[in-house]
Amino acid sequence: MNLYLVFRYLHILFLFLMVGSVVAQQFMIAKEMSRRELNRIAKADLWYGVTAIIVVGMGLTLWFGVGKPADYYTYNHLFLLKTGLFIMVGLLSVYPTLYFRNTRKSLKENEKAQVPRMVILVVRLELFLLLIIPLLAVMMASGMGAVN
Repeated sequence: MNLYLVFRYLHILFLFLMVGSVVAQQFMIAKEMSRRELNRIAKADLWYGVTAIIVVGMGLTLWFGVGKPADYYTYNHLFLLKTGLFIMVGLLSVYPTLYFRNTRKSLKENEKAQVPRMVILVVRLELFLLLIIPLLAVMMASGMGAVN
């Protein structure tokens, strides 16, 4: 098996795991959460962060290392949009991450925290944007977005 296929497979596999962790957060998040629930969602958020770093590493390797020439990606508008959305999701995820981390540490054992509506909305927005990225990838793989 060639190196290009290995990196593409790992890129997609870790993207699935990353999206799965955001889906898990979506199912776990509530308006009111206990310390235990916040610990659980923080673990899913940690998985999100780890898998996102791996996805970026695999993506950069595909862009600049193995497979198609870098220009194939660099001059494709859909690729740039896809990359921009991925960066936006990463930046959006900082707010819930900080909230989960800081709140779970400050809560006492039997206390519950009121989760700000914005944290819930950001997790939903992350998930929505992550669902658009594969569509852009499929369009790109079909030859769309390339500058001729």
